[in-house]
Parts: sequence; structure tokens; C-alpha cells
Amino acid sequence: MLSLSTWMLLLLGLTGLATLTLGGYVWLQRRVPGAGPMALVLVLSGIWSLSYTAQLLNADLGAKILAFKVYFTIVPLVPVAWALLGIELRQRAHWVTGRRVAALLILPAITIAMTWTVESQPWLFPNMRLAASPPLVLLDSDIGPWFWVHTAYSYGLILFGTALLVPRMLTERGLYRWQSALLTLAPLVPLGANMVYLLGIAPPPRLDFTPQGFSASALFIAWAIFRYRLLNLTPIAHRVVIEGLGDEVLIFNDADELLELNPAARSRFAAAVVGMPAAIALKDWPDLLRLLDAPGAQRVDLEPRGAGGGETDWLEARTHDLNAGPDQRAGRLLVLRDITPRKRAEAAIALARDRAVEASELKSQILAKVSHELRTPIGALMGYAELLQAGTYGPITDQQRAAADRMIQNSAALGRLVGELLDQAQLESGRLRLQPRPTAVAGIIDAVQDALSPLARAKALTLSFAIEPGLPTHLEIDPDRVQQILMNLTHNAIKFTDHGEVAVRVGPNGGPRWRMAVTDTGCGLTPEAQSRIYDPFWQADSTLTRVHGGYGLGLTIVRQLVDLMGGQIEVASTPGSGTTFKVDLPLTPPDPQF
Repeated sequence: MLSLSTWMLLLLGLTGLATLTLGGYVWLQRRVPGAGPMALVLVLSGIWSLSYTAQLLNADLGAKILAFKVYFTIVPLVPVAWALLGIELRQRAHWVTGRRVAALLILPAITIAMTWTVESQPWLFPNMRLAASPPLVLLDSDIGPWFWVHTAYSYGLILFGTALLVPRMLTERGLYRWQSALLTLAPLVPLGANMVYLLGIAPPPRLDFTPQGFSASALFIAWAIFRYRLLNLTPIAHRVVIEGLGDEVLIFNDADELLELNPAARSRFAAAVVGMPAAIALKDWPDLLRLLDAPGAQRVDLEPRGAGGGETDWLEARTHDLNAGPDQRAGRLLVLRDITPRKRAEAAIALARDRAVEASELKSQILAKVSHELRTPIGALMGYAELLQAGTYGPITDQQRAAADRMIQNSAALGRLVGELLDQAQLESGRLRLQPRPTAVAGIIDAVQDALSPLARAKALTLSFAIEPGLPTHLEIDPDRVQQILMNLTHNAIKFTDHGEVAVRVGPNGGPRWRMAVTDTGCGLTPEAQSRIYDPFWQADSTLTRVHGGYGLGLTIVRQLVDLMGGQIEVASTPGSGTTFKVDLPLTPPDPQF
């Protein structure tokens, strides 16, 4: 049967091996903040425990001193590693610089140097000797003055690293609080074991269980790792994301108590503290309290009361359930975002839109008024020119007759422009109304043919019209506006065709629609021109030397009239090969509101 001392030595060795193994596992996770220093603490503690066990197993003084030198080389480094662990877990990695680490290692380096010269100087452990402590033979010595310097320094570093973890334990909640609590408790075991040894109150055999204390603290660290996922990135991501957010974040538990608020939220809710009921933390924000009471995800835009500086700060408030499991609500998340710039931009856009609408309406009113005012003098000018041409005021010469012809032609052109401006103004303002009635399609075709045939003959073009079978003889349409559409398209085709023909076809298009198609063999349209031909005042030939005339309103009006009739217009063209316009209109007129 194994003796008590054998069991103790076996336990010391196993704890050392277990600590080394855990240190190796943590080292594999070293990319996680804090894992590197933690692995160093565990590996050093494991080596310390194993070398101390080796010292106990040997009865020879020389072998014991060698084992002592090995583990006391480790001893001064463990507190430094623990301090670095506390710094990194507290997210103060910027404190760690090469010079500062070197400064921290000055006293440990002196201690290590004294360890390896322990037989030749009295500063650390003078008069090393064997001491019988049945059933073991222990290494004993006097205590030199440097030992107390080393001890005070080591205690200071361990307490410093532990103190850095205390705020995390007090402020974190749930999973993260348990992680911090276990790390805070971990160094208390070796400190307690060391104090028992130094005070000489341990029962025989008088062993130093400080290395085993550090190994035992590995149990707390293992618990934090495997039970509370210490090396998981979640708590780190939680702190980095939540605290780094510009949005204001407040977290409440299921009892409506404040669990956490990030720095952005603290600036607005300065009086709110962790543990405070929502009714108190948000007492000046009744809209937020109502939002928290509503289940599920909620969103609302609100203005805070008492905004400083006369400014109105808009906030977007969103709430979400925090669920611990299916149908198990654990709390509520409240996120506030300052949307003042967005609201101001929306207000500016709305104001600009309103002003643009007002300007467009004013422009339409001016165009309509000017067009009406111009029609009267233009009509009078044409009338008097026609009277002169007819010899009403007496005989005129050929030169005077040619001048009267020019007056009539230019007055007619000006009249068409005024008419187009008036149509455009009425269409843009929505005041133009269709007047559908049963109309013979052939009559519209004849009118367009009579008006444009002279223009086609003057350019030696073939102008053909055809009504395809299957189209009703009479359609419920606004004859004036349909004729205007067909006249504009056919006139454009003749204007931009220098040789060849212009063909107009009217017929059914399947279903409740009928079609007008105008095809020419003219110059055609580029893809860019096809995308812009319906823009007001835009012309494919806009140079000062253009020869085709026009003001760029004809196709704009055609498109707007087709839309008003509930139809569609499309163009197919290849530069140099001609153009085809197709207008599909419903057989049944649109609602009277149009």
C-alpha cells in the first residue's frame, strides 16, 4: 500500500503534467487576446511543479540544489506573466512595450542570477542544507534579504494583474462575469499556499505547495475555458463591437433592469447605472418605455425633449428581443441612432422638390398664358397677309405676293410652335383632357395625307398610307389628339428622309389594342439619340447649321399624349437605314379622369 508521502508526490507530479497540458492547449488558441500570457503562466507553473517534485524525490544535496535552481529560475517569471495576462484581458495591450517588459524583468533577472550562484553568496538562500522531515528529506536554508525583495515584487505583480480583472467581474453580466470571477479567484490559491509556507504554519512534512497552488489555479482557468468559453471570441467581439459602436446601446433583462450601456449611451443617459429599472433609467423618455413594452422587433423615429442649443435631434429607436432559447425571452436590446443629418437631408430634398414643383407649375402657367396671348396677334398677322395676297386692298406685285407668302409660312410655323408650347404646358400641369368620341380612322388618315403630301412631293419621296384588315372603321378616340400624334410622326419621318419613302400603316395589334406605325428610309437614329428623343427641346441635330428645323417638342408631346391615352410608343432604328415608330393604343378609351 502506498504511503501518504508517495501519494503526495504522485499528486504533485500529476498536477504539474495537467498544468503543462492545459498550457499547451491554450497556446494553440494564442491568437485570442490573453491566450499567450495565460499559456505562459500555465507552462511555467507546470515546469515549476514538476521540478519541485523532482527536488523532493532526490535525497542527494547536489541533486536537490540543481532541481532548486531549475524551478527557482521559473518562479520570478510567473508573476510577470500574470501581470501581462491581466493587462491583455483588460484590453490595455498598448501598455505593453518592449522597454516596459524589459523593466519588469530586471528584478526577476537579478533573482535568477542569484539562484544560479546561490552557494557563493548570502543574498537569497544562504547555508543550503538537508533537513529530515519524515518520511521525506527536504532542502532547507536560511532566508537572505533579497528573498523578501523578490517576494514583495512578485506579490505586487500578481495583485496588480488580479486588480485589473476586478472591474470586469463587477461590470460584466452572465457568461462574461463568470469568466472574470474565475480568473480573479485563480491567483488566490497559490498566494494562500505561499503565505502558509512562509509563516511556517503547515503541518509536517513542511512542504512548499506554492507551485501546486498555481497548478490548482489552472482548475479555475480550465473551468473558465471549457465551461464559460473563455477563449471564445464572443466576449471579445461583444466588448469591441458594443463599446465601439457610435450607436447608443442599452441592454435590459427580462425584469426590465439595466444590464449594460455602452459609452455612447452613457453620454445621453448620464444618470443611468447598471441594475436600475428601465422606468427610472428612461424616465424622461416615455416613448422609449412604450417601445420597450412592445413585444418583438420595433422601430420608431422620435425627437428627444429638451434638445440643447435650439437644435432638433432626431433619433431612430429600435428594440429587439434577446432570447435564451425558443420562446424564452431573456431581455430586450434598445439601440438608438442619431438620424438628424438624414432628417435634415430629407427636409431639404422635400423643400427642393416642393420648390421645383412650384417652379414647374409657374412655368406651365406662364407658357399657357403667353401662348394664349401670342395666338391672337399671330392669327391677325396671318389673316392680314392672306388678305394682301388675295388683293383685297388692291393689286399687288409678284414681289409683294412672295413677301406675303413668306409672312404666311413663318406665321404658320410660329403658330405651330405656340401650339406645341401650349400643349406642353397643359400636359405638364395635368390640365389637358381627352375628349374621346366615335371617330372614323380613315378620316384621320386622309387629313394627314392631305396636309403632308405636298411636303413629300417637294422632296420627291413616296408617301403611302394603308389601313390593314381587321381594324374597326370607327374607334372611340380623341380624333384631334390621335391626328396630332400621327401628324407629328409622319412629318418627322418626311423631314429626316432625303430619298426613298415614308410608309404609314394602321391596323389591329392583337387583343384590345390597335397600332399606328410610321416607317422611313431616312438617316436613322443612334442609340444615344433613341434614349433622348423624348426629352423636351432635345434635338438629334442641334448644331447651328442644322437644316431640318423644329424645336424639339414634337416627340415629347407625342410621348405624353400616348401615355395620357394609356398606350405605348417604341422606336426601332439603325443609323443610315431608317427609323420605325410604333404607337399602340387601347381600343377602349381610358377613364374620364384623364
